[in-house]
Amino acid sequence: MAGYKERIARSSYRFKLPKSFEQYFDLLYFDMAGFEGSPIALRCALEGIRPERMVFATDYPQNFNSSDPKQGRSVDGVREYIDEIRSLPLDAKIKEDVLGRTAAKLLKLAS
Repeated sequence: MAGYKERIARSSYRFKLPKSFEQYFDLLYFDMAGFEGSPIALRCALEGIRPERMVFATDYPQNFNSSDPKQGRSVDGVREYIDEIRSLPLDAKIKEDVLGRTAAKLLKLAS
């Protein structure tokens, strides 16, 4: 994602947007399911996406980062993914937002 963001941003002058591409991009939220629990994909995403715009999700029970695409890794893979997020060098509040508070706010579940 970070590579695509940079590429689009460099070409966005062609569209004569009222605001910069980055300002529009920063209005988006990103579902983390596409990372399939990959620590590398997660770190790469954080290069171009502010963590405040990321919402925890998984592809479980679909193929959750398994070497056998027919099996998936079970709920244990989801737990490992959560642990990976908790180990990121981010503020504790941001990690908790990523793991649920942002989604609750978007779904109007937060008080």
